[in-house]
Amino acid sequence: MNFPEGLMKDTSITLLSRCLHATIVSLHKTPKGCYAGNGWFAGELGVVENTISKHLKEMEDKEFIKRDTRPKRYGGRERVIIPLKYTNIPKRISEGMQTGNSKVTTMQAECDVGDVPIYDSSNRKSNNSSRDIELSPSLIKEMEKEYPLKDISQAKTSFYSKSKNLNADNIESRFRKWCDDEFESPQKLQEQFKRDSCGYPMAYCEKCGVSASYEENEISGDSKCCQAKLLPTKRKRNSHTGDSRFARGQVILAE
Repeated sequence: MNFPEGLMKDTSITLLSRCLHATIVSLHKTPKGCYAGNGWFAGELGVVENTISKHLKEMEDKEFIKRDTRPKRYGGRERVIIPLKYTNIPKRISEGMQTGNSKVTTMQAECDVGDVPIYDSSNRKSNNSSRDIELSPSLIKEMEKEYPLKDISQAKTSFYSKSKNLNADNIESRFRKWCDDEFESPQKLQEQFKRDSCGYPMAYCEKCGVSASYEENEISGDSKCCQAKLLPTKRKRNSHTGDSRFARGQVILAE
């Protein structure tokens, strides 16, 4: 992959965002532009789709890209990504090709080794698989208990594929932070909610306790009544006061 001039030195976005941006620019140069989905990008860069979403948002917020839609030929619409910065890709001189001064250019071949990131997740995973840097089963169970709505097994896989320079001293703290940053699994979130007679998830408003039916993609958002968090079960009343107010400072779910 040819990297746009100056992109890899721009530290205003993360390294993975820079690699993703370079991929977007290369696709943007094709006749149809960049219309690849997050799944394709994830496969190319050796990460999960949630990670791609996170870095696309980072680049959009910092005006490196913009996302748009266009009509498909046979109906429907598709997303396109348009790079706004670093769109100039220099043409590389192949190794061994002679220039006007009859000297063989080898500088570019040297740059290829250092500049092109390794996307093969299996190679990175094998480098991090020694016993000294394995995640302990107790830590995995602790993270599963602490984050019941996240896919910790998937987080573990992506953690190994992306992390470098792991050692026995830093692996636990880095994995804890990784799990904290990981997105909640939509499937695990949906499993927490009971269904109404039509099969839609039933959710309770965290603020007022009123229940309602929601679409699958709505339960990770806010309630219709108070724009508050949605809960799978109704909170208990405050047993100390006997009224309908919720217990202050803590979340108490019904048995």
